Amino acid sequence: MLTPTLVDVNTLFRGNSMASKGIDVYMKLVGFPYLQETLSAHIKNILTENNPCEVDPMRLNKGDDLEKNWKNLEAYVTSTIDIVLASASKCPQCVCFLASPFFAFSADTAL
Repeated sequence: MLTPTLVDVNTLFRGNSMASKGIDVYMKLVGFPYLQETLSAHIKNILTENNPCEVDPMRLNKGDDLEKNWKNLEAYVTSTIDIVLASASKCPQCVCFLASPFFAFSADTAL
């Protein structure tokens, strides 16, 4: 006779479960066109500018300016987030629905 056992939450929600793989595929299918439309021009611009963004002191090339690299990285991240937030009305509704628990969690745990 089978007896009920407690399920380890880490096993239930592990990253390679069938449910997480299905959601991953679905998000790529639905979300990729949105991200491509929203960010492709911006990413191309970042790649064209080719400003250094390396902030690991161990990987800096001779003559690199760590402070300037941090400013470049911060500017790129900020502008990317601004573009995504400005495009929220274009985000597929199912992506918003699936991502909402993460936003709720981050709002609850914010300092």
